[in-house]
Amino acid sequence: MSYRNFFNICGTLPAASLLGFGVFLAGSGRRFVSAASYVAFGWVCAAIVLASVLTAFGGSLHLRHRLHTTAWSRRSTRRRARRAARPVR
Repeated sequence: MSYRNFFNICGTLPAASLLGFGVFLAGSGRRFVSAASYVAFGWVCAAIVLASVLTAFGGSLHLRHRLHTTAWSRRSTRRRARRAARPVR
């Protein structure tokens, strides 16, 4: 698991830096701190995250039948929540 986090960080930092400083914030002086540049950069980052989430969702949708299913319980959810929180007090 740690190698996945390592490669995730190693891929994300350069990509965000190159996209941010190379494309959106590649100005000098007052243009570098332009609010419009940051807004556009934020929207593009959000679109990239949304695309990756939809890709992961679509790629794992056919495996949904392998997930664990729980049996339906007639007990009250509030009663179960109180009983589960009892040792915490």
